[in-house]
Amino acid sequence: MTSPPQASKLVVGLHGLELWAIIYAMTPILTLPGWIRQRLKKRNKTYRMKKLLIPIVAVLGMSIVGLQAADAKAIWEKDCAKCHGADGAGKTKMGEKLSVKDYTTAKVQDEMKDADMTKAVKDGVKDKDGKVKMKAFELTDEEIKGLVAHIRSFKK
Repeated sequence: MTSPPQASKLVVGLHGLELWAIIYAMTPILTLPGWIRQRLKKRNKTYRMKKLLIPIVAVLGMSIVGLQAADAKAIWEKDCAKCHGADGAGKTKMGEKLSVKDYTTAKVQDEMKDADMTKAVKDGVKDKDGKVKMKAFELTDEEIKGLVAHIRSFKK
């Protein structure tokens, strides 16, 4: 807390400056107590942290979505592209042998439900005779969601 101003610093009686002199003299009295100033400073820091936290969370969220997309693409290239092709058209030797669907066509995309694709990835696909056309993959639910979204991106 500052000490009260000296009487010599007061300017009184010059063209209506008496009010200014009184306020200037009372300044130390009008200042907020230290504990209130500290709480206000703390509240401002908390508010600023919250303001910073929102963009940080947004950036992290976008990077996680980007990582999931990258993971899905990597999974596709590693496990699925052998039969379905890199573009999802199924124009590979193995894809033609197994008669896989062309994921680039709107008709096939509209017929497929996300739940069916998820089930196919988790449980695999068998033909009418019970032969395995596609093996089951051990992926997390998040990886499967990303893979389904990646398959949806093939639609033309």
